[in-house]
Amino acid sequence: MSWRWNLPRIDLTGFELSSAVADGQRSVTRVRRGSSYGHVVRTSRYYQLYPVDLTVTSSLIDTKQLKFRNDQRTWQWQLHLNPFHSEMEETELLECLNTTCRDRDEITVLVSEGHSARLKVSLGID
Repeated sequence: MSWRWNLPRIDLTGFELSSAVADGQRSVTRVRRGSSYGHVVRTSRYYQLYPVDLTVTSSLIDTKQLKFRNDQRTWQWQLHLNPFHSEMEETELLECLNTTCRDRDEITVLVSEGHSARLKVSLGID
């Protein structure tokens, strides 16, 4: 994994999950109307002796100013972590539309791993 940003993260049993919005190789907290970005979700190394199946669901408030690929409001990543599994990363296209209905927006990232954990990625809209 090439990026080492200071990201919002969730501490889970045996690993951390972090998320950001990327413009190339850098994390951003503001997005511009009419531009595309990457919504990045990343796990740290998994330090447990038993495997785990996870579902990571990222969701937007609505699709009036931000949307995932194919005009979607939600995006899911299902992954399986074996004991001492190395870091994993998945990126989904995030588009900032030309319309503005709020000056800020957010992505809610929910992790289901036997129990639920949640984090929010806040974005300013320019």
